[in-house]
Amino acid sequence: MTSGKSARLPVLLLFLAALLPFLPALIGGRQLGPTEHIQAMVGGSAPSYGWDVLQADGVLQFWPWRDIVFDAWRQGQMPLVNPYQLAGQPLAGNSQSGAFYPLHILFAFVPGSVPFKMLLLGVLHGFLAGLGVFVWLRRLRVSETGSVVAGVGFAMSQFMIAWAPLASVPTTVAWIPWALAGLVAASGARRIAEVGLAVGMMLLAGHLQFAAYGLMAVVLAGLVGTISDRRVLVGLLGIVVGALIAWPQVSLVLANSANSHRKNIPSEEGYSAYVAGALKPFEALSVVHPRLLGDPSADNSVLGDSGLPNAYWPMYAKIGSNPAECALWVSPVILVLALVGVFARKSVSGDSSNPTGSSGDSPAAQRVGGIGFQAIPFSLALLGLLLAFGTPVNRLLFFYFPGWSATGSPGRSLVLIVLGVCALAGFGFDRLPEKVDKKWFGLAAIPVLMLAIGFNGMNIAGTSLGVVNLERYIPFCTQSQLPLVALTALAGAAVIALVLKQRSLIAVGLGVLVTAAWQFPLSGKPVELPKLDVPAQERVAFESKAWNIAKTPQAFWPPNLATVARVHDLFGYDSILDGRFVNRLKDAVGAEPAPPENGNMMLYRPQKGDSGGFGGFGGLSGVLLTNRTAGEKWPSEDAKGGNRIEFGGEIIEDAYDHQVIQLGANGIGSQIDDRYIDGMSSDTPGCEITNAEGFRFVQCKEGTTRVVLRYPGPKAIYLGLAVLATLASLVIVFRKTK
Repeated sequence: MTSGKSARLPVLLLFLAALLPFLPALIGGRQLGPTEHIQAMVGGSAPSYGWDVLQADGVLQFWPWRDIVFDAWRQGQMPLVNPYQLAGQPLAGNSQSGAFYPLHILFAFVPGSVPFKMLLLGVLHGFLAGLGVFVWLRRLRVSETGSVVAGVGFAMSQFMIAWAPLASVPTTVAWIPWALAGLVAASGARRIAEVGLAVGMMLLAGHLQFAAYGLMAVVLAGLVGTISDRRVLVGLLGIVVGALIAWPQVSLVLANSANSHRKNIPSEEGYSAYVAGALKPFEALSVVHPRLLGDPSADNSVLGDSGLPNAYWPMYAKIGSNPAECALWVSPVILVLALVGVFARKSVSGDSSNPTGSSGDSPAAQRVGGIGFQAIPFSLALLGLLLAFGTPVNRLLFFYFPGWSATGSPGRSLVLIVLGVCALAGFGFDRLPEKVDKKWFGLAAIPVLMLAIGFNGMNIAGTSLGVVNLERYIPFCTQSQLPLVALTALAGAAVIALVLKQRSLIAVGLGVLVTAAWQFPLSGKPVELPKLDVPAQERVAFESKAWNIAKTPQAFWPPNLATVARVHDLFGYDSILDGRFVNRLKDAVGAEPAPPENGNMMLYRPQKGDSGGFGGFGGLSGVLLTNRTAGEKWPSEDAKGGNRIEFGGEIIEDAYDHQVIQLGANGIGSQIDDRYIDGMSSDTPGCEITNAEGFRFVQCKEGTTRVVLRYPGPKAIYLGLAVLATLASLVIVFRKTK
C-alpha cells in the first residue's frame, strides 16, 4: 500500500474517521453544544436531556468569538477588541479566540453560517490530528497499517470528540503530533522548520494550557530521542521559531493577562484547590467505557423518581467532574494493541516505504528505534498519568512555572495519555506475530475482563466514596447505558479476534469503527436569537437569576450572546477578565458579579432594594436595565438607558480595531463609558485619550468634531519577524531534497 491509489487509502481512512463523528450534525444542520438549553433561556421550552455546563461554552464563548473574528477579517480589520461585551473586552488578548490563527483567517471567507464553519473546522482538525499521528509514526518506521491504526484511534478518541464543542482544544491539540513528527525529520534545518511551524500553529490555535502540554511532549520526546542521537536536540530550536511565529498574538495575551482577575501568588491553599481538580480513581472508569459514569446528555426520563437533575453521577462525588475532563476512553482495539506495544518483545518490522516524504528512514528515526520504538509514546503517556492524577510533579509546575497557578484542572494532561496510548497501538500492531497461536487469542478476552472490572469499580465507588446516597444514584444514572457498554465490550472482543486472524488494515479499521462510531460531539438545533431593538448608543444589562452546573440555569439572555446579536452588554463571559473592571462591576452592583459556579462569568443579579435601576452604578451612563417576566414585552417599561457619551456626542462606529466618535457642540472633552484599554491612542491630531477611572476620556482642541480611537495591536516588528519566520520555515519544508 505505498504506491498509486493504495497510497491514498490511509489518508482517506483518516479523513473518514474525522468526518464520521460530525456527520449527523453536518447533515442535520445542527450546532455544536447544548443549544436547546441555551434556546430555553432566550425564549423556548426546556429540553428533555441533561445539562452539560462545560459544553455550553461551545455556544456561549466559541460561537461569539468565531463570529466576530471572522467578521473582523472580512472587513479588513484586526480582531483586537470585542466592543459588545464588558464595555469593550480585549479579543486577541484572549488566546482562545484564535484571532490570528491562519485557518480562522481563511475560514472568514468560506461561505456558510458560523456554526456550520465551526463544524467544518472540527472535521478538519480531527483529520489533522489523525494525519499528524500517522506521519509521526511512519517516520519512526512503524508500518503503514500500524500508523493508520494509531491515527484513526486518536481522531476518534473520546477526548477529541468530547472536547469538539470547545473549539480551541482540538484546534490546539491537532498540532502536537506534527511537532513530534518534526523532531525526526530528515535534516536539522527541516526539523527546526517543521517543529517551528507546528508549535506556532499550536500557540496561535488558542488554548495555552493544552499548548503547554504539547510543548512538554516535544521536549520530552526530544530528550528521549537524544539518548540515541544528539542531533534530535536540534529540533527543539523549532520551539523558538514557533514562538516567533505566534508572538504577535501571544504578546497581546501576556499584556492582557498582566491585570487578570485570576492572577495570583501560588500558595498551599491554592495548590490544594488546584490538585482537587485532578482525576480521581473512579473517573478512570471511563477507560473501560464512558457510559459507566452516566451521560449528562441522556434523556431525563431515565432518572425516574430519583430527584436527580443530571445523569452523570461523578458530579455528585467531585465538584467539576465532567466527561470531557476525564475522557480516557479509546477503542478496545486500540487499548489492547497498546498493551501489546508495551509488553511484546518482538521487534518492529518497519517497512522501508515512506509515503510522507524523504524523512521516514532518516538516521535519527533509525537510532530512536534502537532504544525501542515505543519509548517515546510510553514516556508521553507516563508523564500524562503523573500530571493528570495529581502527583507531586504538579507541585513543580504550580509553584515554579510562571502563570501555571492560574490554569485549569491538571486532569487535562490526559491528552498526553490518550496520544501516547494511540501511538503505542501502532507499535503494538507491528508486534503481533505472523502466526497467532491460542495464547495470543487470549487478548480478545481483555475487553470483557475490563467490563467486569468496570462494573465492580462502579459498585465499589458507590459505597466507598462517602457520598450520601451515591450507591442509590448510580443505578439511576447508568441503567439505560449498560446494554451499550456490554455490546461495545463484546464487539471489541470479536474484532480483536478478527484482527489477530487477519492482521489487515480493513480488520483494524472495522474494529475501531464498530467500537467507536457511537461517539458524536454534543450538538442541537441552531440557536435562534430574538431581535433586540436597542439603540446603538446604549448598553444593556441582562438580568440573570442564577447559574447552575447540574441543570439549566435561570438567565434571560445568556452571557456573550449579545455579541452575536451585535448589542452592547455591560456584562459577559471571558477566560481573561481585567481585575480592575471586575472590581468596578462589583462596586456598581453591590455584590460579587460572578456566580459561585464560574469565576469567569460576570452576571447582573439584582440586589434587594434595587427597583428597576442600577442604584450602585452611580454615574455610569448608557446602561439599559432589562428583565423579562411572562407576557412582558422587551425592553421593560421601567428600563432606563442613556448615551454612552456623557457630555454630548455620538459613537458612530464600533469597529474591532478602532472606534469613531462624533463629538458634541463643545468639541473639547467627552467622557466615554467604554473601558480604557492600556495602550489606546488617537489617530486625530490634537486629541488624546486618557484613563478616567477605567473608562475613556477624550480631550481635543476646540473645534474638533470627529475623533478616531485606535486599539493597541501587535507591534510592527513582531508582525515582521512572524512573517519572516513563517516564510523561511515553509521554504525549508517544501524545498526539494535529494
